[in-house]
Amino acid sequence: MQNGKSFAIKVMATRGDPVETRLSFRREAAAIARLDHPALVRVLEVGESEGRPYLVMDVAEGVGLDKRIATG
Repeated sequence: MQNGKSFAIKVMATRGDPVETRLSFRREAAAIARLDHPALVRVLEVGESEGRPYLVMDVAEGVGLDKRIATG
């Protein structure tokens, strides 16, 4: 947390072809970072730590997808 705000961190999975997976992750990060809408989370940072790419995003408020699916 920074200044009382929570963030979500998405780390790249290590399955499949590592080069293609890394490129796909970076494309996703670039696409999400270009979006700006009140209903979407913002990408605040894209980086790499110990060779693993990551995204730092706002935390989405509301009901989790698992609960929404369970209640139909």
